[in-house]
Amino acid sequence: MSKHCLFVLLLLGLGWGNANAAPLPVPPQVQTDSSEAADSTRQRKVRLLALPVVFFTPETRWAFGAGAQLTWRFRGEPESSKPSSVRPGFVYTQNRQILFYVPWRLYYKNEDWLSTGEIGYYRFNFFFFGLGNYEDTQYQEIFDVTFPRLRFNVYKRITPKLYLGGNYAFDGFDITNVEDGGLLATQPITGNEGGIISSLGVNGIWESRDNIFFPTEGEYGEAWLIYNSPAFLSDFSFLRFTFDLSKYYETPWEHVLAFNFYTDNIFGDAPFNQMAFVGGARRLRGYYEGRYRDNHSLVTQMEYRAPLFWRITATAHIGAGWVANSISEYALSDTRASYGGGLRFMLDRKEKINLRADYGRTPIGGNFYLTVSEAF
Repeated sequence: MSKHCLFVLLLLGLGWGNANAAPLPVPPQVQTDSSEAADSTRQRKVRLLALPVVFFTPETRWAFGAGAQLTWRFRGEPESSKPSSVRPGFVYTQNRQILFYVPWRLYYKNEDWLSTGEIGYYRFNFFFFGLGNYEDTQYQEIFDVTFPRLRFNVYKRITPKLYLGGNYAFDGFDITNVEDGGLLATQPITGNEGGIISSLGVNGIWESRDNIFFPTEGEYGEAWLIYNSPAFLSDFSFLRFTFDLSKYYETPWEHVLAFNFYTDNIFGDAPFNQMAFVGGARRLRGYYEGRYRDNHSLVTQMEYRAPLFWRITATAHIGAGWVANSISEYALSDTRASYGGGLRFMLDRKEKINLRADYGRTPIGGNFYLTVSEAF
């Protein structure tokens, strides 16, 4: 990466993203390269992006920290195989939040095996707006939570495009403060005193994208069936089914049209902070993360990505989402709409890793996002 490009990134070095099941901030990075050996005739296989971070989101306000993204291919893996990556980061925010996380995505044995997951520790605070299609746009309360996190998933490739596997997840939620007189303090809402989430499940991945960071064609799908039970030391008992599917089309003029369908479904008595929701940097940009939450959520989105010049791409997006207490209660009158646009700056031309700047607008306001990697 050129010195000029590095200077631009230092000026633009703001961002946040998502870490697996429950999205939380992840900073942007700047690239440096190291080769496997001093022999300059060998293919460089290790790439490191690293950068001191300053960013702003509606969930954090100003935040400071450092992050990195290490990508590589294991010894013996062909250059055509998908790269493995680890993304450690540490962030402290103006809201006195602490985020420490090490998510990973590893491909090995010529992509026959895939492992994803995260180890993290978070001290965070969120706004709570009530459950369901709560219409009072002025009401919000804040709660503080501290939790360690573990996510571990292992998949085996069954066909060239299909992976099947199992997963384990652990979150030890300690809700340290709620507002006096608020809903969490006065109503019998499941999980308002915290508790342990511990689950086992099965999951599958359908993968045919031409690039995992900035796809231009193909599909990516995930399905999860997860059971939380006291048998696994969980304080709650509920079943979760999640389905996430994205499809990408490249136009004759090298623009990309991307579609996403997502649904999350809870059966049982889940704590409020594990319920299905809409909002955030990935699903219905413009709404605060968790602005609407209930047992079931459904989101559909579309994004148009148009290269402009050099490393710059312009985008436009539109989406709609719903939450409901039961599947039969979905209603058009409860539609939550979002639209907006953004720019992409390509940090790494080889792997096509982008710095993403988006603005999302909704009927109740809008929000700005700066992060690494695409929303879907």
